[in-house]
Amino acid sequence: MLTVGQEEVQRLVNPYGGILHWSSGPEEYLNGALLLSDFSWNHTTLWAMRADKRWTYLQDQFDPDRVFEQLKLRKARYGADLLEHIEFMKFQGRMYPQGLSLVRFHSKEQLWELMAYCEEIGIWNANPHTHFLDEDVRWNGQPLLDAKAEWDPASLLNPGHLKRLSEAP
Repeated sequence: MLTVGQEEVQRLVNPYGGILHWSSGPEEYLNGALLLSDFSWNHTTLWAMRADKRWTYLQDQFDPDRVFEQLKLRKARYGADLLEHIEFMKFQGRMYPQGLSLVRFHSKEQLWELMAYCEEIGIWNANPHTHFLDEDVRWNGQPLLDAKAEWDPASLLNPGHLKRLSEAP
């Protein structure tokens, strides 16, 4: 769904060989009909992983003002081990480029290094490869530990999901 001008989006993708194949207006979403986007979200990752088990993915959010720079930097560093899948979501009145980027998996260390590099160049990642809350970039440290201590003093809820608690002496 594009509520920004389709001509503007096409102008942005033209220099990169991009083609705007399909779009629909907000009125189509409001009437509850099933649309193409209902069937395409994250399916590129599913098809790639089905074809080759070495592919995995990252969940990215790019800086709208730096997205092309960020994509170029990441591609220059990771080459054929990284394929981009970008979709745009409206958040707080602004269009944000989000990615379900395909990554050829070699090791946990390689994946963590890639996520660290993303953070370094301003790409936010949600880590879909961990069940530890404190390994996810959304981790907010001590405030979460304080809330857990207050609301779950016996540590009954989701045991084992905070490495910092399980590794503490």
